[in-house]
Amino acid sequence: MLKLLIVDDETIFRLGIRSCVDWTALGYVVCGEAQNGKEALEKIHVLKPDVVLLDIKMPLMDGIEVLQELQDKTENIYFVVLSCFNEYDYVRKAMKLGAYDYLFKPVMEATDLQRLMSEIRNRIYSRFGEKESEKPEEQLEIQEILKYALFFDLTEQEREKLYKLNSRLPELSCFSYVLSFRKRKKNVHPDTKLHAVCLAIMNQNLGAEQNFLFQAPEENQLVGLCYDESLGHMHYQHYAVEITRAVSYIREHLEMEVYCGVGAICHGAAEWRSSFLQAQTAQESLFFQKDQSVAYYTKQLEVSYDFQEIYRDIFLEIQNNLLERKVQDTAELLDEINEDILKKRMFNKNDYCHFLATVIISFMRKVRNGEILEQMLLKDYNLISNLYYQENIEEAAKELSRLLQYACQKVYGFTNDETQNQIIYKVKEYVNKNYSCRITLNEVAELVHLNKNYFCKIFKKITGESLVNYITRVRVEHATDLLIHTDKKIYEVAMEVGFLDYHHFCKTYKEYTNMTPSDIKKLNK
Repeated sequence: MLKLLIVDDETIFRLGIRSCVDWTALGYVVCGEAQNGKEALEKIHVLKPDVVLLDIKMPLMDGIEVLQELQDKTENIYFVVLSCFNEYDYVRKAMKLGAYDYLFKPVMEATDLQRLMSEIRNRIYSRFGEKESEKPEEQLEIQEILKYALFFDLTEQEREKLYKLNSRLPELSCFSYVLSFRKRKKNVHPDTKLHAVCLAIMNQNLGAEQNFLFQAPEENQLVGLCYDESLGHMHYQHYAVEITRAVSYIREHLEMEVYCGVGAICHGAAEWRSSFLQAQTAQESLFFQKDQSVAYYTKQLEVSYDFQEIYRDIFLEIQNNLLERKVQDTAELLDEINEDILKKRMFNKNDYCHFLATVIISFMRKVRNGEILEQMLLKDYNLISNLYYQENIEEAAKELSRLLQYACQKVYGFTNDETQNQIIYKVKEYVNKNYSCRITLNEVAELVHLNKNYFCKIFKKITGESLVNYITRVRVEHATDLLIHTDKKIYEVAMEVGFLDYHHFCKTYKEYTNMTPSDIKKLNK
């Protein structure tokens, strides 16, 4: 798929562009967003997008400055500038600097955007095909066109060219699979040639003559194509077992979190791209199946769900709870929805994340006409879009709970006393169970889904002391108990209650008790 970068200083407009078009159907993936020209330059160098939607007027660095900075450096990137009616001089300057086209934001409609992006896609496809046709090595050319056929729709001319290179291709049955890598363990060297290693593993399991593996446009994905002249249901099941085995091997020996989506069997080059899209859909379904590493495409995964309508009553109850400041009750209702979604296997990640975004946006619209939402988004423009980038359904729900706590803080100042007391109880329980380990403010704030600054205010308000002071006091109390009732040495007690440094323990202990650990030991004798 082609990579699209959206650059605009208005968060709502970026969200609108992301949601008004079915980018997957158009052959694009939104690889990132930027809120000013300076950030855009950084992301262009890192993400290497094929197309950039670039706003002209932005803070720090505007669109014209971006184009000037990149002039003659990015000949393969298509820039579409976004402007208002009174910025035509800027538009003309942008076109001179190499912009492909422009759109007027006040009157821009989804159909205008679709038309232009389709035109750009076709130009890129054409350019891509021309470059690949220049390769002299026949086998390499076959592989490149196979890759091209996965990511783009082949023209009749391109299909005929492919068939001339290998006359068996029109009859071959195949399926596609997508390997996605989420986390790399620290002890895995960053220069590991992931593609080469995975290709060797997949070839060993699937057969080198029947398997191709390509780098996807997304840096963390590899795309495979497995073909067989007589690929039927039994063969497919065999390959499915081998793919599962290969993924397990990669996870174990490369110590990486790898997930795989497998498309259905397709027949002939015309259907290859369909199998690739099915594999992507299957891979996305693992968002709901965090204990699984491989998922296979079924037609049910294509079903779209209006979760706001399906859970209308619960959605209204959530909104009422938020208006009554019952954030904890809202989290429980979200758990109820998640449990039902998993039970009924309503696996559509985009629809689910859109529902979560609707929960917070609907709430914020009911208070002060969305002013506070705009303020929150200005402070952190990824605030809502982060919901779409969580690794699984549980993490997405936690992220929403954190956002709702943050929103209630902004709207009401604090959540209600009952909720605050529940939060403090949960934190104290956690500290008393884990005082012997290292406890950080970040992990405690995440435990109760709160912004850490907001959490500190609540904790100090309810308990009269800071979290650090409370943790230290708990450790000192447990240390006293061990000093009095056991024969353990002082350094052993220090380690057992969470102090890694003996001298720091002794100093802290005296500050809290006006006695040294040795004094307590003597009293015990």
